[in-house]
Amino acid sequence: MKLDDLKQTFREETQMIDTQLNFATLREETDKFERQAKRGWILEVMVAVAVIVFVIVGWASVDSPNPLFQLGMASMIASCVFVAGKIIVTKRQSAQVDDWTLANRITRQIEKLEQDARLLQSVASWYLTPLAIAVFLCSWGGFSQRTGQYTPDAGLLIYWAGAIILYLGVYALNVKRAKTKIRPMIDQLKQLKQSLNNPD
Repeated sequence: MKLDDLKQTFREETQMIDTQLNFATLREETDKFERQAKRGWILEVMVAVAVIVFVIVGWASVDSPNPLFQLGMASMIASCVFVAGKIIVTKRQSAQVDDWTLANRITRQIEKLEQDARLLQSVASWYLTPLAIAVFLCSWGGFSQRTGQYTPDAGLLIYWAGAIILYLGVYALNVKRAKTKIRPMIDQLKQLKQSLNNPD
């Protein structure tokens, strides 16, 4: 083997070691993030289930509920089922990969992080909008059931305005988290993958 070949082999092996070390560091960071995200998603599902139980009990305890109240209760149950189902189905799609080569492990990490980023960036469509509609109908139905009126009063309008502000804040925080927390990790992993595929 020529000296140039030995030098090239040494450079490639050194670069591979550096890539593995960089990946190990990033893997530790992403695993920590994924554990936090997993706890968050599990909590979301548990809250959705608790709300469903609470709504069913509340609905059953009302004598002669009017149509708007029933619509509100049904919409809240449906939105919670949809949100919980969305989280469970999406997370189940992230099956483990049997190929344990470094390149495939990096690809796997990228896919998992991109999945979380998509969930956070699309939170308005699959999370906030269904819940906002449900809260709107549920609070309006409760108001009409309690007062016998369908025209919202000032208190209900203020409540709706506060809910909208809260939802906008939740949306902004989720988008910011995807942009400032997840995207940088994805970019670093892609750079590692590129350096692995193009050692020169």
